[in-house]
Amino acid sequence: MLPRTAAVAALLLSACVPPAEEEIVFPSDDDDAIEDDDDARDDDDAIGDDDDAGDEILWPSFPHLDDVVDLARGDTPVWASLTLVQDDALGPVFREYAYADTADRTDFWVASTIKVYTVTAALVLLDEYGLSLDAEATFFRRGDGDDPWTEDATVTFRRMIFDVFDHSSNSDYTLLLRFAGVDWLNTEFFTARHGLANTALLVGYVSDRPYRYGLGEEQRIVVRDGDVEVERTHLWSGVPYDDEVGCAFRYGTRANCSPPAEMTEHMRRLMFHEELPPEERFDVDPDHLDWMRWGDGEDLVMNHGDSPYAAGIRRVFPDAEYHHKAGRVSNFALDLHYVDDLDTDTRFAATVATESTTTDAYVKVSEELTRMLATPSTYVHLDWLVDHVNPVEADLWVHTEVAGRLELVGKPYTEDGMDPGSWTPLPGMAVDVEPGQDHYALTSECLEAEWDDQQHVRGRFTPDDGDVATSDLHYVIVDASLPCP
Repeated sequence: MLPRTAAVAALLLSACVPPAEEEIVFPSDDDDAIEDDDDARDDDDAIGDDDDAGDEILWPSFPHLDDVVDLARGDTPVWASLTLVQDDALGPVFREYAYADTADRTDFWVASTIKVYTVTAALVLLDEYGLSLDAEATFFRRGDGDDPWTEDATVTFRRMIFDVFDHSSNSDYTLLLRFAGVDWLNTEFFTARHGLANTALLVGYVSDRPYRYGLGEEQRIVVRDGDVEVERTHLWSGVPYDDEVGCAFRYGTRANCSPPAEMTEHMRRLMFHEELPPEERFDVDPDHLDWMRWGDGEDLVMNHGDSPYAAGIRRVFPDAEYHHKAGRVSNFALDLHYVDDLDTDTRFAATVATESTTTDAYVKVSEELTRMLATPSTYVHLDWLVDHVNPVEADLWVHTEVAGRLELVGKPYTEDGMDPGSWTPLPGMAVDVEPGQDHYALTSECLEAEWDDQQHVRGRFTPDDGDVATSDLHYVIVDASLPCP
């Protein structure tokens, strides 16, 4: 794995914003669900823990995790799985967490998140065949064994993989699905050994030629890499793998599905490949995997410097390293990602899915889960404020395992609300808090003219022992001219 400091340097030098995915349109007479393509070509168990190795790891229990999500999501359905990373004397160790009972469910549309599986599968096959990323694949198809082959497209694996991450290309995802083949993917790749026992893919995201994957058509892919030529042929056996694993959500006859826990596990295995036991590693060329994770110094691949899906996380960790594969379709927005914040040594993989027509709920839930992970012993939620007031009144919800002081802090709205400095406690809005969780109603003293007008505000909890926790960013409009009791 590329050193964390080098990865961050490359991230900051080469940050780019991938175009947003668009809504999927599903024709009723087509078994293949179609996702609109931005591509120009096509309109609480520990994992790997070793209690005997080195110092004992103190894992947070996060009994407030469900509350954190519920406070952030409103009435938006959410599915979420987390894997936290720490180190013992032998290397990284991992522990899983989940929101409610959602980690193992498949009752949501996975959209573009599952495209990462076809990328990893392609790397496995390239390694098996001894081929490079620049090998060219030419795709053929035929409807009957006696028909001549129809040539569809020729493209390199490097281009297909880059486009899957860069602008979530549906055509390249579908070609990678054609390369692997439904039977091989669902019997050889989606296995318990790979941590993917309840995942299935049968649906391409393009209906137009030349990219379409017709499940009833025989596939032939000829791959040329210099003087080496490899031919891969297959025809779907008809086995309903989506039914076999219990996919609970579908638009058409067949389905793609993967539970959040398996998406998160896949990201964990990609990011910690070299440090895992051999039985948990994918059989891939290390150079291919490094390119996918870190890019090549000019182009980023899965380590985009920014994206709409990173917005909530960057409100907590503005300089964190961020790897991800997002998806958005119809009324679902979701992402699987890995976050590494060097300043706080907070590392985690996570999958968050929301049933919403916008990314707002995803961003909010991701921010609050990240805030929870940043200060595991304390969490502050600023729940309620009213504008055009004097004094200021606020309601906050706090979970803490240690005693401390809760207050509302502010700064002029003209200043940077994301800057951690220059925050001033609002007079009178402080209370001592004992361990536990509860709502706290705080009222300020009568505020002078210096507080007049719009103010950035946050809830802040300063523990007697531990890290300061802050709420998300809000604002309040103070009218110092109002009569104040």
